[in-house]
Amino acid sequence: MTRPTLSEVDVRIAELRATVDRITTNLADLDGDLTRQMLDASTTLRGRTDEAWTAARGGLEHLWQGQLALRDVIDRIESTRGRRTTLSRSQLQEVAELLDGISVTLVTGTSRSLTAGPIVTVDLTVDALVADMSTTYDAITAVVDRVAEVWSGVGPALADLDTRVVRLEDAAAISGERAPNELAQARRAIRDAEDLSRCDPLGLGDDAVAVIERMVDRAGASLAAATAARQELDAESADVRVAIDLCLEAVARVRTVCAEVAPRIAGSAPWSVELDRIGLETMALAHEVDGAGAAPDSAPVVRRRRLAEVGNRAEALRQEVRALDHQATGCLATRDELRGRLDAYRAKAVALGRAEDLELDELYGRVRDALYEAPCDLERSAVLADDYQRAVRSGTTGED
Repeated sequence: MTRPTLSEVDVRIAELRATVDRITTNLADLDGDLTRQMLDASTTLRGRTDEAWTAARGGLEHLWQGQLALRDVIDRIESTRGRRTTLSRSQLQEVAELLDGISVTLVTGTSRSLTAGPIVTVDLTVDALVADMSTTYDAITAVVDRVAEVWSGVGPALADLDTRVVRLEDAAAISGERAPNELAQARRAIRDAEDLSRCDPLGLGDDAVAVIERMVDRAGASLAAATAARQELDAESADVRVAIDLCLEAVARVRTVCAEVAPRIAGSAPWSVELDRIGLETMALAHEVDGAGAAPDSAPVVRRRRLAEVGNRAEALRQEVRALDHQATGCLATRDELRGRLDAYRAKAVALGRAEDLELDELYGRVRDALYEAPCDLERSAVLADDYQRAVRSGTTGED
């Protein structure tokens, strides 16, 4: 084996000193890490986190023991090396053995066997100890970093999801919709994840927040769809209510018309009875629509079908009202038309020189009396008017 030179030994000593300084700094930083301190102070850890941190706590003690052992080796090397510009062959060999040989002894535990001593130790080279300490350090920081990630990231994310759940529950209450089942499931999942993130952050799945977020998203979409369907049904209900109101307005308007026609035209009394029936049926439809709006738990398909039926019935009743309106106004128009025809044929009779025709004059009087009496019998008046018209044309009078 080639014996190292003094300059090579000095380089190795400087590198070891720098390595130990970095180890000391990193251990001090880890010792002051807030997450590590919280883990060390916690009395509620359980599951994977409790197991991992119990092992990591022992690793921390091992790291500090290793750091002290490395400092001791440096002190021994520097004591042997001194400040001399040259070293004897034996001195160089001694320093080289401290650097590369088995120069570190660590206490790893105690033994309770009858023949062994109470202290269990292990002898290592400097490089082996540094490598072992690096492995232990990486395992500890992996636990601390993962816990810090959960505590700093998952907690706020769960709080945001909880706020979304509350808002969706409030929106459901305001809209009158039943809150989706997934909202309650999401709330329970949030509580479980919060408890796990506090007491066993390492036991929380990487996708725990994403899973809950998908639940909340589905609940929000379900509520939005239900609210949209409810609003659509409300709009349809409003349209049907408008149709009903228009029908009721038509009933009131035609009732006024019929009230004016009734004393003038004979046989118009049934119109009032029909209007009463239509009004009662229309009011029943209005109560049905109002009742359906107050029962949002009804199946949307059932409500939509019934609304369509009510709307069709309301339109049918409105058509009946229009028919009565046409009848009422038509009767007055017919009466007025007959009066006009009577006047026209009276003028024609005069023009024909039959102004003094007593029979024709008598027939004219009967027609006029029938048309101007109240209430007017339109059927009889029309027959008399036709007789008078034929009499004027033919020059003869007809029978009554």
